[in-house]
Amino acid sequence: MFVPYFERPVCVIDSYPPYVGWCSVNVSRGMLESRADPESPYHDKSFSKDKTIILYCASGGHSALAGKVLKEMGYNRVYNLGAFKDWAENGGPLE
Repeated sequence: MFVPYFERPVCVIDSYPPYVGWCSVNVSRGMLESRADPESPYHDKSFSKDKTIILYCASGGHSALAGKVLKEMGYNRVYNLGAFKDWAENGGPLE
């Protein structure tokens, strides 16, 4: 699995509970729009359009949908890491 080098700042998001690994933010798919919208009272300051957003989940499906939504919301640097287990099994760093 190829994952490009990312300049900081980076926000890593687990998009599906139960949370399957390391991340900087845990956001279920159902709360994504509220957490990512700066006008929402539920906004999470970890979300910023000047950050690179890396999404993952257990199988890759929820993170793909979350990436589509974030791009529609104006986030430009959004990447789907895919399934966390595939990342770990292929030697992806976990710290």
